[in-house]
Order: sequence, then C-alpha cells, then structure tokens
Amino acid sequence: MTQSGPVPADMALDLRRSRAVNVTHRVAGEPARELGAGSVWIWCVAGEEIGRITAHPAVRTVLSDAEWARRDRLRVEADRERFLAARVLLRSMLAAGTGVGAGSWGFDSDGFGRPYIATPASHTGLRFSITHTRGLVACAVTGCGEVGLDAEAYDRATRTMDVARRFFSPKEVVYLEECSPEKHRDAFFDIWTLKEAYGKALGQGLSVPLDRFSFDLSAPPPQLPFHTELGDDPDEWAFASGRPTRRHSMAVAARCGRLSPVDLEITFATADILGTD
Repeated sequence: MTQSGPVPADMALDLRRSRAVNVTHRVAGEPARELGAGSVWIWCVAGEEIGRITAHPAVRTVLSDAEWARRDRLRVEADRERFLAARVLLRSMLAAGTGVGAGSWGFDSDGFGRPYIATPASHTGLRFSITHTRGLVACAVTGCGEVGLDAEAYDRATRTMDVARRFFSPKEVVYLEECSPEKHRDAFFDIWTLKEAYGKALGQGLSVPLDRFSFDLSAPPPQLPFHTELGDDPDEWAFASGRPTRRHSMAVAARCGRLSPVDLEITFATADILGTD
C-alpha cells in the first residue's frame, strides 16, 4: 500500500486493506483526475463543514425536487443536514470524475432499495455508496464494480460485546474479547463498518448473515484478511478500513474483479466544491 499527498492532522495513519490497494490522500480543490475503471474515490465532509455545505446558495439549484422532498420528510434537523450534504457530495464527485454537471444526474432505486444512476445513460456503469453519522458524511464512487461504504461514530451508545456475540463470527468475538480495554471500542466499530460496507456492496445491507464472513484484525497492519462462508470469492474484493477522524471508523468494500489492482483516493471536501459564494 502506498500513501501520498497531505493528510488531515487528525487522520489516523493505520489504514488497513485486504489486498494490493494504492492509497492517495488528495486535497479538496485539486484539479480532478478522471475516475478510472480501477479507481475508488471516497470524499468525506466532517464537523462544521457539513453545515457550510448545506448553507451554500448553490445547493438549491444542484439537488432535484425529489431529493428536496426526501429531505422534507425527515423530522430531525441534523438528519436533514446530513442528507443534503451527502447528496451534494455525491453529485460533486460525479461531476468531478466525469465532467457532467452536478445538477444533471438522475437516480432511481432497485428492488432492494439500493440507489443507482439512471441518467445520463453514458455513465450508468458507475456505482456509488453514501454513509453519514454524527459529525461525518462520506461517499464512495467507482467504475470498477459494486461498492459499499459505512462510517460510525464512536460515541454511539452500543453494548459492543452483546452485539458482537449476536452478529459477529466466532473468530471476531474471540478477537474482541482479547482486545485491551483501550482498543476494544475502536476494534468493534472497525469490524462493524467493514461488515456493513460489504453488505451494502452486495445490495443486501444487514440482511446478510454477518457471522458467515469475517475480517481478521489480529493480522499486523496494513493487512486485512477476509474470510467468507457465503460462496463468494475473496479475491474479487478489495477492502479498506481506517479512521477519518479521531471519533469515527469508516470502511469501504469494492468488488473490483479477481486480483485487479485498486487505486483508492481519499479526499476531505469543503463547501468550496460548490464554488465561491
């Protein structure tokens, strides 16, 4: 794994990956490169920058009427804010990677409720995944295959071992039981986000039997071995897990083909993605 480019001061540098993944940390506002067939882009917005994006005047023209209607159905203001930021992030990423304007994209959902690109027809092969939690909004876009992204805040109230014993694989439970107290909560959310990212990439979410596949965090970083009893081919998948801030875990899963190299680009975006006020 390689890493280059500036990294935010609070970005943990213990990023794990399951295979040959080249990792680049990019700066928001850098000239965009084309989203290649073997590329996975992740853009993140954290903290106060979420509110700056949603307050930007351009948001009103970028989002569709359907997206505004979905926003209005949300009752909690924080949920509304994160929803808007996520949709702006997605549209800005697609525009940066293809040259098609941020307001020109149309979306639909499949029979499982997973959203996909409906228009323009020339870019329906791109896949994306959105995640948001307290203090963080992120989106992954790729041209190499299915993708899932998940992030969780550590301050979420969770009985970690109760959840692990109910949903995790036996090896994952043993690993958590043996973790030191100072590492236990981080390790739990690292595993949880990996599992949810994989389920989202499959289009099944948490309906996937979570105890039938596992990630081996006992392996020394940056390794991230993946084992499955679901009949899937582990060599078709790329995984990465890291901490975009000191209070969040985030993981991405991408089905990029057997032994294909993957270029993962991580960018911390700002409201400047929408232009100047």
